[in-house]
Parts: sequence; structure tokens; C-alpha cells
Amino acid sequence: MAQADTGIALQVQEAVKTYGSGTKAIKALKNISLEIKNNEFFTLLGPSGCGKTTLLRMIAGFEEPTAGTITLHGVDIQSMPAHKRRVNTVFQNYALFTHMTIAQNIAYGLENLEWERSKIKDRVSEMLSLVHMESFKDRRPDQLSGGQQQRVALARALAPEPEMLLLDEPLSALDLKLRQAMRTELRNLQKQTGITFVFVTHDQEEALDMSDRICVLGDGVIQQLGTPDEIYENPANRFVAGFIGDTNFMEADVLDVDSTHATVRISTGLEIKAQQKNVRMNSKAFVSLRPEKINLQEQATSGIILDGKILSQNYLGGYTHYSIQVGDISLRASKRNNVSNNTIYEIGSTVKVGFQESSARILGE
Repeated sequence: MAQADTGIALQVQEAVKTYGSGTKAIKALKNISLEIKNNEFFTLLGPSGCGKTTLLRMIAGFEEPTAGTITLHGVDIQSMPAHKRRVNTVFQNYALFTHMTIAQNIAYGLENLEWERSKIKDRVSEMLSLVHMESFKDRRPDQLSGGQQQRVALARALAPEPEMLLLDEPLSALDLKLRQAMRTELRNLQKQTGITFVFVTHDQEEALDMSDRICVLGDGVIQQLGTPDEIYENPANRFVAGFIGDTNFMEADVLDVDSTHATVRISTGLEIKAQQKNVRMNSKAFVSLRPEKINLQEQATSGIILDGKILSQNYLGGYTHYSIQVGDISLRASKRNNVSNNTIYEIGSTVKVGFQESSARILGE
């Protein structure tokens, strides 16, 4: 069942999807090109309306591209009917057959593919074991919890041994704790089966937690494609920096720029030299600084040190989040509570705000 961990599973080249025509035409996808590797957990991430579900539906065969090509293991599939593609989809609402038992739900697709009865029985047992649902095989979907229903939907989709599994926001209907648990289960399933997973979500934490690589979509184009740490630590632009996690943006004037770094001046007069993306001379730029990269202290230590005043604080157990006034700039800082009864800075108190230049990123307009 497992595919070799080499080569490209799916290739999308200059894909365009346009709805409507003339002045009312809406371009949902604009010249999308990407490659998804064999054995990869690949995530399409972006806000509502960015085109991620449209792209997933094109891969599944529920939408045809207006232009461009889609190949699965070298086979052109963009005009191939959905039922002939070795691609299965797990939908947001799971789409289980409520009049069937769990075992019957899993067997349904195999019966349509005209598998032998004995082979179907063995495969259903294998899938039930894979998702830890053996004791529920005779129940119906409405007798299961949301997490259990999701496991059944996964088992049904995996049963025919697809070359690729598409998952359209499958965790969105679950509560927080179950969502977190299912992340681990999905990742383990992908590794166990060796099948390429393409996962659609608007949840940045889900994407960072599970993915081998992430494709960030915005306004129908690829904003950045890379590993979770590449995208979080080195965002390609303001959109990615602002969408993935939380960050502080400080408007700045560009003083100097080379191929990798820029020197800028923020409104407090502070000059910062850091890694840059798309920064040009004689233009505005923005310093991006993650809240967890900021240190709060009562006395100055190393790095860049600024004087600040606490405007607000929110205790969230593992972290305390602060809003701090630094000159005419308001910064958000996140302080890990790694010691019981840690210092909590009160509203109105003064603090030293410290960070390393290497933690900042300078992004163009």
C-alpha cells in the first residue's frame, strides 16, 4: 500500500480558475504552480476565499481548471472524472451514510469498485483496526461522537488504497481538545499508510503542527511555500507574517539594503539591521517582531533595549500576554510562565523591553 518516498505525487502547472465571464468574472485561482511529493503531509493554508478549497476540488475532480494542467504521478487528470481518479476526499461534514453500519460505510466504496467479497471483509477489518474502531463496526454514524465519525470517514476514504487523500477542513467541527488529539492521529495515519495527504485549513496552528510543507494562499495566489519553520521564522511578505501566528509590525524608513539584510529606522529613532524580503531603497518597510521574541525585564541586559509601559496584561496559564507602550509604538509581548508564581507585570508599571536584532524580519510594502 505504501508508496516509495521518492518523486512527485502531484504537479499543478499554471492553474487558473475563473467563475463567470466578462466584467463579472471572478478569478479564484491565478496561475498556481506547485509540486506535492510522495509520502508528504501537504497543507493548503489561507483565509476564507483565498482559493484553497477551489484548488482541492480541482485536484479531486469536482471542479475543472479554466486553464493549466494537473498531473497525478505523471498522468494528466484535469479532465478525468472524479470517480476515475485514485484520489479520495474527507469532507468537513464527513458525509457518512446514516442508514448503514460503520462496517457497511467502509465497505461501500470497495463494493462499487467490485472488489471480491472476501477481500472487502479483510480490508474493512484492517481499516477498523487502523482507526481503532473495531468494537463499533455494527453501530450507525448517529450513534458515534464527532471524533469517532471522523475516524470512520478516514477509514472509508483510505480503504480503496488511494494514491492521495484530500482533507477539506476535517477538524473544524470538533471541540478544541478533540481537535488537538485528532491532529496527532491524522499525522500518525499518514505515516502508517504512506499515502500523500493534502490538508485544507484556515487554522495556522493545525498547519504548523502537522505539515511537512505548507502552501500559504492569499487572493488566489501562492504567497509562500515551505516548511512550517521556514514560513513562521522567515515570512515572504506582510501577508504571511500577519497570517501565520501573531506579530508586531513597526513601520520603518529604509536606510540601507543588500541582497539579504536591510537597515531601517523606526519612529522611536531606533535603527535595526535584520534579514529582509522585498525591501527597496527610498520606500517604506515594516519590521516584523513576534511577541514571543520580546523579553521583559526590570533591568537592561543584552540586545536592543527599549523603555516601555505596560498597557494591559492577560494571564493564559502557560503564557501571559502584554500590550506595552514604547514611545509612540504599541507592542505585544508573550511571556512564558515557566516558573510557578512568576512575576506578572502590573498595568502601568515600567519595564525594559528587549529583543535581538536577529529575531526581527524587515519586509517590503
